Amino acid sequence: PDATQVIVLLTDGENSREKGSPVDAANELKAKGVEIFTISAGSKTDPTVLKAMASPPAEEHFFQIGTIKELDLLVGNISKGVCVECWDSLHVALVVDGSGSISSGDFEKVRTFSKSIVSSYDLDGNTEIGVIQFSNRAEVVSDLSDDEVLLNDRIDRMEQFRSGTRIDIGLDYAGKLLNGTVAPVVILMTDGKSDTPAKAQADALKAAGVTIIAVGVGSGIDLKELQGIVSEPADKNLLSISDFANLNDIVKELVKRSCAGAPKHRK
Repeated sequence: PDATQVIVLLTDGENSREKGSPVDAANELKAKGVEIFTISAGSKTDPTVLKAMASPPAEEHFFQIGTIKELDLLVGNISKGVCVECWDSLHVALVVDGSGSISSGDFEKVRTFSKSIVSSYDLDGNTEIGVIQFSNRAEVVSDLSDDEVLLNDRIDRMEQFRSGTRIDIGLDYAGKLLNGTVAPVVILMTDGKSDTPAKAQADALKAAGVTIIAVGVGSGIDLKELQGIVSEPADKNLLSISDFANLNDIVKELVKRSCAGAPKHRK
């Protein structure tokens, strides 16, 4: 009963029924809390009707494309609207590995990935992101903030530690950063096994209501360790990729999964 209800309507033509108004039907659904996205494809639709059917604000819920082939261009806009803007609050600690096993070129990909995460959320005061780097020690690169420019600047200036892998310390810092927040989520990215077990820190975070999602990169990770760190179900909250070049490919999926950690109340 608490799940968000969303309709994405795609059409390339006008309504063919003589009786009944699609706008009235859409209004009934919206009155029940259903969020409606409408997509007009081609020149045979009635954009006025589709815009009226969409949830407000129309500029975020109604889209026009020339052909069906252009649908891929809308995926980011729609997934962002469904997965981020549908919640009241979200506080994300992005915890990234800066160990010596990551080359300088790959760490630049980590920076790009971090900025892509930041830009994928609707940062509006209720949703905030903080960034932590860990190696054999950890630092708060940025406190929780809804200022995308500030966050990106801090990420650009993040200097790689180039030492060991202490996931436990990174999680400890994340707990302090998220303490007292609503809908706390940790997104952990690492390419290795923790030098010191991190399960105790992970268990403490989860017991405090923090959702933990992890990304393991390359062949040096310990999948069993990461499965014990992430929130249940582990198969949904652990993503494994082969190379740092693939990090940006999973940003949308991470944003989608982080929404599950938010309270289920409508705006």
